[in-house]
Amino acid sequence: MEFLNAALTFPTVVFSVLLIIVILFWLVTIVGLSDIDMFEADAELETETNTVST
Repeated sequence: MEFLNAALTFPTVVFSVLLIIVILFWLVTIVGLSDIDMFEADAELETETNTVST
């Protein structure tokens, strides 16, 4: 009971919640329902270059 009291008081509750979120993410990733790269964003930028030949 003392452990739960210490884990759910103010300073440590922030880290406890973050740890639970990370553990849930990795469990979902291990099961295969999500990809590890789901938070990465790849942007394809198309640029046109004007070349001047002299």
